Amino acid sequence: MPKYHNRLHSAKGIKEKLNQLHLRVMIGVAFWCKTKTTKIILSEEHSEYKWLSPEDALKFVTRRIVVSNITQFINEKKRLGYKIE
Repeated sequence: MPKYHNRLHSAKGIKEKLNQLHLRVMIGVAFWCKTKTTKIILSEEHSEYKWLSPEDALKFVTRRIVVSNITQFINEKKRLGYKIE
């Protein structure tokens, strides 16, 4: 592990170090919810959508964190005895 990981850095210092390593940071929030409607209103920055089962969604994603979130969702639903739709 590089030496700089052993020191505390300010947010600016961390960002500068990541830039030196040509790394980018993406912060996301995952949440599980239920809706009573399937009507979708897209913002101007989106052009289309598609409803997918969690298993089908896994076929479309490549980022490990997204795969992990979907897999956790599937496992938690199974653990709680819910039907996965």
